Amino acid sequence: MVVTDSAGFTQECLAACQRRGLGWVMSVPSTVGETKRRLEEVVVDAFEELRPLAEGYRYMAFCTTYAGVEQRWLVIYSEAARE
Repeated sequence: MVVTDSAGFTQECLAACQRRGLGWVMSVPSTVGETKRRLEEVVVDAFEELRPLAEGYRYMAFCTTYAGVEQRWLVIYSEAARE
């Protein structure tokens, strides 16, 4: 399992993890076009209808292919961060 911040979210790193059969958790940079598009789609009020994660947190999950690698991304909403 690989855990890294957004610096690890590169085509080379994703391909290397996939080749080695490793799972990974990475923060996706907000500069990635797909990220921008997905975040624009999220309406904060809609989080009330989405899945609770823990108290004060909600999320939505979706699948995408980025850099030729299938991935599952989570958008996490934090009430504390919002305030």
